[in-house]
Amino acid sequence: MPEGTRLISVDNVDGVAYVNFSRELVDRHPGGSTGELMTIDAVVLSLTELPEVEKVQFLVEGVKLETLAGHMSILEPIGREVTRIGQVMHDPDRLKRVQARVDAGKERWRLDPLEVARRDGRALGFSLQDSFELLSQEKDGMAVVRAEHNGRTFHIHLIQPLERGEDSIWVIDYVEWRR
Repeated sequence: MPEGTRLISVDNVDGVAYVNFSRELVDRHPGGSTGELMTIDAVVLSLTELPEVEKVQFLVEGVKLETLAGHMSILEPIGREVTRIGQVMHDPDRLKRVQARVDAGKERWRLDPLEVARRDGRALGFSLQDSFELLSQEKDGMAVVRAEHNGRTFHIHLIQPLERGEDSIWVIDYVEWRR
């Protein structure tokens, strides 16, 4: 959120969270399509984790605007959509830190590709209410999970990025939409 942005109010009406921000959300927004998407996703993905919220309507000082920074329409309520199709980039140093935490007995769910798809998939727009099914898990450190989201089917491809085996972490490599 841009510095100085205040949350004025949040009201939930029939599954739509009306989120009212101060003018700084627009006036101080850094701009760019990626920045705008990140701002919108941060709010939508957070609020739609709540079971009673299906969509988010952005308001700025009580008024619907066309856009925050000129790239995405916010005139209508926005639902959780899978917004990250394609390759997922990973920081090698972060992967080593995650593996070290797993080796220390923490975050053991990262050893299960199905659970990684469920949990880490939330950052890509998937929801805990979506259905997930492990389609394949190979000894070469590759797995595929099918996810059903808003009536659409996706394949989440996972890899073991550091080593292969039952004690090695899984991460999402890429997501594809299946027609």
